[in-house]
Amino acid sequence: MLDHAPDLLEKVDHGRPDYPVQSYLGLFSDENVLHLHWHDELELTWVDSGEVVYQVDLEEFRLAAGDLLLITPGALHEASAPTGKKAVTRTLVFHPSFVVSAQPDRVQVAGLSPLFDGRSTFPRVIAARDPRHAELAKLFDTAIRAHLDPSPGGALLVKGGLLMLLAAFLAVRGAGELPRTSRWIDAGRLKAVYAHVSQHYAQAIRLEEVAKLANLGVSSFCRLFKARTGESFVSWLVGFRLQRARQLLRQPGLTLVEIAAQTGFGSAAYFSRCFRAKYGAAPSAQRDRSLSDLAIRTYTEQNPPA
Repeated sequence: MLDHAPDLLEKVDHGRPDYPVQSYLGLFSDENVLHLHWHDELELTWVDSGEVVYQVDLEEFRLAAGDLLLITPGALHEASAPTGKKAVTRTLVFHPSFVVSAQPDRVQVAGLSPLFDGRSTFPRVIAARDPRHAELAKLFDTAIRAHLDPSPGGALLVKGGLLMLLAAFLAVRGAGELPRTSRWIDAGRLKAVYAHVSQHYAQAIRLEEVAKLANLGVSSFCRLFKARTGESFVSWLVGFRLQRARQLLRQPGLTLVEIAAQTGFGSAAYFSRCFRAKYGAAPSAQRDRSLSDLAIRTYTEQNPPA
């Protein structure tokens, strides 16, 4: 699916060949993040508590308790909690083969296949305020519990629950199938760009090289990128590098000069200027807060209350 990003392919077996489903508990904090990767499976994540930020391809999703996120096969994604925050999530990862029919039917042709191969428009997130929230929470909880049941009945409950959850995403207003010549081809082009930036953001990146990755001229690429993301590629690239820099600020052994060099800013002065413009504070202030929080947590862990 993403031949242009083989190094980011997650080399993990999610379940067994005859039951390709696995559940995961996510504990996000300043120290625990989900690194950038992709896989051939779908992923449904429910936020139990806290806040977590997912980057899926070129889109950012800030999730809170009760939100449900769908990640489709081949989508590049990573996640982390905002600085100083924590989050707990539960995730079901499953291969498309688990929910499709041996003989293609209307459900598969009109609903599932377009979703799996990127031809469907759908909201990646169903928020906690959605009127179906209680129903979806029950479906997800049932699927999670049934996953631990080794009987055929348990597997059937998991499959049924997953199909109903997928149906909830496809039932949202605006969901539908896209023409092959339209937006989903553009998404593939930009996915190649995102994979390239994710692996080479510490180096100089020119518009000409990313436009070539998208098989477009520079002007056409800039128009496409702005239309899809709402900002220019240069502005988005600075934001991407700043996100990586914020993670490095949590490491006490790195100087601002080293962080600037490792995130493609070239100089500490330029890095500081961009950081202040984005976050309203100097990177040194961000670092002081992060290290102070870390020191408090470390002290508390080593000296628990009596």
